[in-house]
Amino acid sequence: MSTSPTSGGAKVLVIGLDGASPELMGRWVAEGRLPHIASVAERGHLTTLESTPNYLSPSAWSSFVTGLGPGNHGVFFFRDRVPGTYRTFYGNASTRDGVPMWTALSEAGKKVASLFVPMTWPAVPVNGVLAADWMAPSLHDPAYAYPREYVARILQVDPDFRLHTGMNQYTCRGNYVEPLAQKKQLLRSKTAVALDLLTSDAWDLFTVVMHETDPIQHFYWHFLDPHHPDHNMPGADAYRSAILEIYQAADEAVGRLLDAVGEDTFVFIMSDHGAGLNDGGCMYLKDLLRAVGLEAPRRAGLGQSLARGLRRFAHRVLPEQVRYKAMASVPGLHGKLARAAFESDVDWQRTQAYTFFCGSVSEPWLNVRGREPQGQVEPGDAYERVLERVMETVLEARDLRTGEPVAERLSRKTELYAGPYIDRAPDLMVHWREDLVIRGLRVGGNGTVLDKPISEHTTSGSHRLHGVLVAAGPRNEAAECPVNAQIIDLAPTIYGLLDMAPPHPLDGRPWTELFPNAIRVHQPVRDRVTSVSDGAQSQDDDVVQQRLEDLGYI
Repeated sequence: MSTSPTSGGAKVLVIGLDGASPELMGRWVAEGRLPHIASVAERGHLTTLESTPNYLSPSAWSSFVTGLGPGNHGVFFFRDRVPGTYRTFYGNASTRDGVPMWTALSEAGKKVASLFVPMTWPAVPVNGVLAADWMAPSLHDPAYAYPREYVARILQVDPDFRLHTGMNQYTCRGNYVEPLAQKKQLLRSKTAVALDLLTSDAWDLFTVVMHETDPIQHFYWHFLDPHHPDHNMPGADAYRSAILEIYQAADEAVGRLLDAVGEDTFVFIMSDHGAGLNDGGCMYLKDLLRAVGLEAPRRAGLGQSLARGLRRFAHRVLPEQVRYKAMASVPGLHGKLARAAFESDVDWQRTQAYTFFCGSVSEPWLNVRGREPQGQVEPGDAYERVLERVMETVLEARDLRTGEPVAERLSRKTELYAGPYIDRAPDLMVHWREDLVIRGLRVGGNGTVLDKPISEHTTSGSHRLHGVLVAAGPRNEAAECPVNAQIIDLAPTIYGLLDMAPPHPLDGRPWTELFPNAIRVHQPVRDRVTSVSDGAQSQDDDVVQQRLEDLGYI
């Protein structure tokens, strides 16, 4: 790794702003509030970038890295299915298939840097530098960075550098000042680390992701959005500008990075998904399936009966903020209780359809004979009948407060995914209404009221299918705006800009209409996706689980 500055800068610079919304960014660019991002848009285009079908960070960033959809790279959720079981596991870069861009580029002699991209732990050898993201067990984990000594350089730049700063531990107590300040500081720290590396060598591909935009949207959305029922909660006026402030901090980071690269650089500012109201519907799906007899509860032992009784008592007696505070006071308890409810509280012999806890998300699965250990639904016609019943049940459910339908539609997994890992995907995906905050359901037909979510969900903002893309080339080279741009297209576009063949077939396409004079399209080196998965697991799943819980993901 060279430490002598050069004037060339990056040839392709990718700046990821996790969860950045095209609606918010477009509005604030037009209003002159994000001048550095606006300068890129003026030289090129600002448009939407379609995420993976479930628009979750693990699947989306894995698709960015590989150019593959989840059915081919195998990552759908923070916790994915263990095939042939009712268990889940935390995925990471070693459980993902497909060759990451920096591996293929390194093998071709290109110089690469990847900083803080989600789903990149454990780090792999590259021709350059790779530092993993906040899901790594620790900054000092042996596999956090390549080369390993790069961690010492990070700490030289910022001795107080942190992988993660808290959210839920503060907001559940009504403290919104501290987490916002910490996220701004962490964004500045990452920018300083990125600048130190960016200016030290000439890079073919330099990628840095700022995660901080995402959790601020998760926890502060209700202050921004007047349609949220908590928009006018006590003290709300003090935080109306919080999301704008984190976007402006990101814009400042973009400006500093742009100043450091040469004029021959192609620039992409992108997000893995968008943002909007947290509908909360998935927290009632399990009880909805139980209310119509599709999922059967296991007969509770003494411990389970006590836990259920405490949960019912808490919902009936304790104010919402008190419940959140109690959960936050015992690290890891929230996620463990929620996962136990999804994974061990089911009588599989009497269950036809169920939900599965995969980190803030639950979707309908069918208990299929031959696929699940205790499957009850025969493949074929029986499968189709149960699938239709699940769809009817969800579509007939009504919001307890407004009486309106809570779901727009449901999609079959075969409509969304293709590839060898499709069985890690739920059989159905529910497209909940994006204009409702669901705090209870009324079951269609029998009118049963469901007003107790399966777990506390402390976030007011959630993900949307379309993230943001801002793209520009040197000398105003950008031509037409990409048509129907998707996150799986970035890898093939970058390969084309760097004039090299992708390592295997990709699901995305190069944006030749954007840079027609610069992109060179080559046939893949191999004729099928290369499997690189070795199934390594985190040394400390509890650490990862606690961070996911604190960020509102479980």
